[in-house]
Amino acid sequence: MSIRIRRWTGREAMCLKEALRMTNLELAERLGMSPTSVKNWRRGGENLACKTSTSQLLDRMVDRLSPVEEEAFRGLLIEHGAEFELVDLPPTLVGEFSLTSHQFIPLHLGPTADALRAAAAPSPPGPAGLDRRMLRLATDGSRDGTLYVYDFHVAVLHIRQPLRLDSVTDLALWRYPSYLANRAWAQQVVSVLVTGLLGEAAGVPVPDYVLSLYELHQHPWKDEVLDAALQLLATPGVLVDRSADEANPSPLGVEEDRLSTGWRDGEAVTFSGGREMSRGVASWSGVAYHPAPDERALPVGSIVAMELDTQALWALSAHLLGQIEAGSDPTLPGHLDWRWLRGAQFRLTAARPTETVHDRLMRAAIIGTSDLPQRLQGAWTALKESS
Repeated sequence: MSIRIRRWTGREAMCLKEALRMTNLELAERLGMSPTSVKNWRRGGENLACKTSTSQLLDRMVDRLSPVEEEAFRGLLIEHGAEFELVDLPPTLVGEFSLTSHQFIPLHLGPTADALRAAAAPSPPGPAGLDRRMLRLATDGSRDGTLYVYDFHVAVLHIRQPLRLDSVTDLALWRYPSYLANRAWAQQVVSVLVTGLLGEAAGVPVPDYVLSLYELHQHPWKDEVLDAALQLLATPGVLVDRSADEANPSPLGVEEDRLSTGWRDGEAVTFSGGREMSRGVASWSGVAYHPAPDERALPVGSIVAMELDTQALWALSAHLLGQIEAGSDPTLPGHLDWRWLRGAQFRLTAARPTETVHDRLMRAAIIGTSDLPQRLQGAWTALKESS
């Protein structure tokens, strides 16, 4: 059931402002009006009728209330004697939403990484307790990047890009061309850095893959649709056809059907903190996360830190297993050995006593869908045997 206001006046608008815990300025900016007009609503109360265009904007804000905000709004309306009705509306399936795209691009650089580490600044260790340093990269107007360089010759480029889209299908259509563009940019920017530090050109490999985290902000979906939307955000490839051209997929036109039927990926893992808290989904191809708007939210920085270490160790395991596949004994930089790699695996996968339940669920979901523990165990076992 959704709330419908029969006649918007200053009284109802102020109830909505309080339910959203907004200031006069914040509400004015959301509605595209002056803060003075919002102040006048409080003075005029039920005797000050809202314009039709403003009433439509307020209706739209009501449609996007969370369950907690909707309950607060209903209580305030009753408390102030406002007239409203509860109507049974179909859930919103399509509408504009905003998110931050986080892309993680790992590169195994070999000894070349030592030059980058020497020029980088210290960085706090992540959940695996790995020694890493960081370099802030100049932005090109469309993306913001930070390069994390680990002491086992792996670097992970973290790219942040804000997006505003009309559908999850639009995200999928953006995603795959962006992978090609950002992989090329990663190789270019690291090549320039290394060449500048060494004074000569150095070979930097083209990254093998990109892993995405989508941090969902404002969205149009009601609670019963949000779970399916997060599933699709974590696996947007199911909405497009890439068989003809990997870099330029075509839409399948199935988004509304999958949202309305509560679609789920059978291999995805959720890490929800409860229906009124932050919600996330991890899959093989990416992570989607919608934080709660208060202190109960799991910080997105915790997920970023988890993915940085996960992708760094994935790149290392790929390098070591590649050596084995080529018929060679796997090797690590001189100061590291198989015991170090086994310890890194344990620290990454084992929960800490001080972690929240949501932290533990997030860790289990990301590790469980990455296939990393088995790869690391194979790598450190081979290192142990060769030593």
